[in-house]
Amino acid sequence: MNKLKPIWHKTTDSTNALATRLIKHDTPAGGTVIAAGYQSSGRGQAGTRWESEPGSNLLFSMILYPGSIRPSGQFMISMSFSLGIAHTLKDEVPEISIKWPNDIYAGDNKIAGILIENAVAGDRIVHTIAGAGINVNQEVFSAHLPNPVSMRLLTGKTYDLPSLLDRISQSIMGWYRHLESGRREIVVSEYHRMMYRMGQMMEWESEGRYFSGKICGVDELGCLRVVEADGTEKRYAFKEIRYLP
Repeated sequence: MNKLKPIWHKTTDSTNALATRLIKHDTPAGGTVIAAGYQSSGRGQAGTRWESEPGSNLLFSMILYPGSIRPSGQFMISMSFSLGIAHTLKDEVPEISIKWPNDIYAGDNKIAGILIENAVAGDRIVHTIAGAGINVNQEVFSAHLPNPVSMRLLTGKTYDLPSLLDRISQSIMGWYRHLESGRREIVVSEYHRMMYRMGQMMEWESEGRYFSGKICGVDELGCLRVVEADGTEKRYAFKEIRYLP
């Protein structure tokens, strides 16, 4: 069990940035969680900005030291972190899945986003800062966001943020320990089982080419494996492909 108490801040620029500063000046224990009620510069994947109503949602980062995982296998960390969140949310919200690489969906709507930052030196990962934004109690979202949803919008309940964070942290550490103890196949298998639209024929676009295909998994580097309508399998890194709703 992860007994560490989260470090809560009313406001900060970004919990990932705050965790980075903390590591530079100290050596926080693995599993340390930094949470905030509001982020002035919250970040998403590929430099996007994460928006959140102050005091309504979970915004946090976890510090890990995955010494047994080589840089080539770093997507495993993302898998375990995603699964920890997804498994907690599915106890509250129906139709939870993981949209590659690591967004959490409720049905066809985004309920959480994840940003994993690994510090690599040679053939080892020095540390990982895994950040997440989870839409919990927010009811109104900016019009330009494509498909946001929150736990409250889906269930009508108001959630206690510290209690929910405690549950999610425990779940993340449980999945992460599978990696640490060498049971990586459990993580990979469950990630595949929970993938959004796994095995369903969909329309895709990649570098101006439009085609039909279905997800058959991810490879050891975290690239998406897609089988096209003619049976050809291709692999795509993040931002090399997008599905067409």
